[in-house]
Amino acid sequence: MTMRQFDVFKDRQGDLYVVLQNDLLEPMETVVVAPVVERDSAIPIRKLTPEVEIDGNRYLVMTAGVVTIPARPLKKQASIASLSGERDAILDAVNLIYWGI
Repeated sequence: MTMRQFDVFKDRQGDLYVVLQNDLLEPMETVVVAPVVERDSAIPIRKLTPEVEIDGNRYLVMTAGVVTIPARPLKKQASIASLSGERDAILDAVNLIYWGI
């Protein structure tokens, strides 16, 4: 399976993660992801937690919760969605975390 930037995956516990790592780094053994949570389960922070839609449901990308996880399990499964249409909002949130812009 191919893992692409902004693909969303579900782990065994049912938690959602969006891939933030650029596709050029696909050969690495780890991947940078951010949690994706139901809209009603967290307090949105303007520009920091982009609101996205997956299968008709509203979620927040928790960019302040960026983590690195093993890539192998994700490469063995199909993504459940792509947030590539929300690319600008997600990258703006990442920029806010790291550079304050």
